[in-house]
This record gives sequence, structure tokens and C-alpha cells, in this order.
Amino acid sequence: MARWALPAASASPRPWCPRAHIPHPKPRPICLRSRTNTPLEKGRPGAVYNIGGEAERCNIDIVKAILKLLSKPEKLIRFVADRPGHDRRYAMNAGKIREELGWVPAHTFERGLEETVQWYVEHQTWWERVMSGAYREYYEAQYRTRLQAALS
Repeated sequence: MARWALPAASASPRPWCPRAHIPHPKPRPICLRSRTNTPLEKGRPGAVYNIGGEAERCNIDIVKAILKLLSKPEKLIRFVADRPGHDRRYAMNAGKIREELGWVPAHTFERGLEETVQWYVEHQTWWERVMSGAYREYYEAQYRTRLQAALS
């Protein structure tokens, strides 16, 4: 049975923008799924807008929520050492786009997480190919010659 490896600093909050099922072969961030044209349609020319999910959560809370959605026990979680230089916190301030343009995430974090987990459950063959490394063979076959030419 697979286990979840979680850095010891997983109590550090991070902004989350879960991925969700969309009628598309690959998942896309749901906070960008709709309303992404808001800055293009309403924004000031040259302005920069952070589009964030407004869902700061700790990794451990996300892992526990995923396990719950999958009806798996928390005993699958194991903690691992942090990588050197591990960031303690990531944060994104989406206040400007919210205040100036009225933008809000299209979905709640909870709904997005549930849809994301469901997408992966329903598309097991997709992620099994990713995990197998088969996609690397494809990219090597497609791009090796171009890469070598570009580097020489």
C-alpha cells in the first residue's frame, strides 16, 4: 500500500490552487478555470495581477483531506526530512485583482480538492503512464534531435 511522504515542515501554510476534472485530457488549475479573462477584459494595461486560490492550507491538512476523500487511513502518512533550503511558507496576495476587478476563485478549495481527487480516480491510466516514466521516452524520441541541435 502506498504511503504519503511529507516533509517535517508540513505544518507551514501554503496557498493551494487545486486541480480539477475538466473535459480535457489533463487537469488544469481550477482557480484559473473560469474568470481568467478578467484581467484582460477589465484590467489596466500593463498592470500585473496575482491570481490566487485564496486557500492557504498546511500540507498535512491537505494530505489528511485527500486520504479522507479516498477512505484511506492516516497511518499511511510518514514524515521525511525537509530538503535543504526548504521554504517555510509560500504566500500569494490576490488582493489587487479582487479589489480592482472583483475577481474571486470560481470554486471553494474543498470542492476543487474533491473534484481533483475524483479526476485522478477516474483517470488512473493517465497518471500511471506519468508515474511509469513512459512520457519521458516520448519526449526523448520527439525532442532529442532538436535539443542536441540547439545545444551544438
